[in-house]
Amino acid sequence: MARQARNGPCPCGSGRKYKRCCLGEEERLARDARLETDVGRAIADWSAAAHADELADAFEEFHPESRRGDDGAFAQFLTWFNSDRELSAGGTPVERYAARPDVDPVEREVAERIAAARLGLHRVRSVAPGQSIELENVLTGTSIRVASQSVSRELVRWDVVLCRVMPGEPLPSLWGPVLTYEPAEEPELLAELERLADEHGLPLDPGGLSEACRVGSRELLRFTPPSRLVEPSLFTVEGDPIVCARAVWRLGDPEAAFAALDAPPELLWVGESEDGTGETFQLTADRTQLLARRPPLPPNALCFESSFDGFPDRIGIGTFVLAGRELRFDAISEERLVRALELVSRRLAANAELLEREVAPFDLDHPRGTPELAPAEVDAFQTEYLDGYFRRWLDEPLERLEGLTPRRAAGIPKLRAELELLLRAIENRAARARREGSAWPDVGWLWEELGFTSQLAA
Repeated sequence: MARQARNGPCPCGSGRKYKRCCLGEEERLARDARLETDVGRAIADWSAAAHADELADAFEEFHPESRRGDDGAFAQFLTWFNSDRELSAGGTPVERYAARPDVDPVEREVAERIAAARLGLHRVRSVAPGQSIELENVLTGTSIRVASQSVSRELVRWDVVLCRVMPGEPLPSLWGPVLTYEPAEEPELLAELERLADEHGLPLDPGGLSEACRVGSRELLRFTPPSRLVEPSLFTVEGDPIVCARAVWRLGDPEAAFAALDAPPELLWVGESEDGTGETFQLTADRTQLLARRPPLPPNALCFESSFDGFPDRIGIGTFVLAGRELRFDAISEERLVRALELVSRRLAANAELLEREVAPFDLDHPRGTPELAPAEVDAFQTEYLDGYFRRWLDEPLERLEGLTPRRAAGIPKLRAELELLLRAIENRAARARREGSAWPDVGWLWEELGFTSQLAA
């Protein structure tokens, strides 16, 4: 990351010079972070020397299946051991370190704040990159702003984080590694918390679940949402598995074939083929009818669809290319290929002789028939497509909303929580995509469109 010029404009947008605006606060944050890191390292070194046997036992408890792990996993383990695991003589290593009479008062103050930093589950409400994060406690609904230089550059709105908030002035800060989850994984985390609370005989209220975060911290830090273990699967909008499907015919009369294929809205002429040797027609279908036949899909299912200007209610389901005496068809499901074969048989009859029919696995990285676009063209296409998709999404029946559309579900109290979770997931994905440089439209308008409060969407 390029270093910010002291005399340049402050990146916060205030219009003031960086040195007269945010630089001082960022330098203070950096000093505090260095001090906290130094004390944390001193605690880890002391506990490793003073409690070596218990450290080794704790490692086997945390990683019973393997003695290997990446740096992030080891940092999680060390933080858990020092902050959460009770020693045989009583207290955690951090608490025992802070109580040592030979510890410098400044170090003691930091160690006591580290000891008070308990694991919690939070939603990210807003982020000031390089400065702070506003967190909302998932269990209690309370909000708190924490100072952060590094983690604030990685998180986006509606991320769900498992982290430790450490008391401090003028703002609390974060202690130790932070685990980040998608909004859709929040119910799985809550279910695991409820399981831990039940296992330890705790009530399933905010207080009991907060205590479960403490007594079940090891399990939480090692928890993997079940949905992550399910490989994404690809489907058409009507719910058929995606493949690479193709057919080729030889034509007796190309002009008669052109006339038969030029029949909107079922068949739309869209111009010359990519290689300039023929004419291209899109086979389309009614979107509502396709959605009506879609069965329940597995977790992590991804559906693909394409629409057309002037025909918002129709979806492209395949491409015909008429080149001389050859007619080709490409689609992404075997069912769509069958539909094309029936259409050609019906419209062209003896004018078309089937030469080839092929169904092969779909390569997502190199799908056949995908045009090569310049980056700017890709961004424009993606932004326009996604904006149109979410406007249609408002009136699309969803299984998660008991078969109702988001617009209708917004007026039903028992469905608003599930709808809110969907909106958070959409906005989170958009924010992360934009931070990573992808073209995504602003989707904040969805909150207002569905009648959620401005406070929620702020």
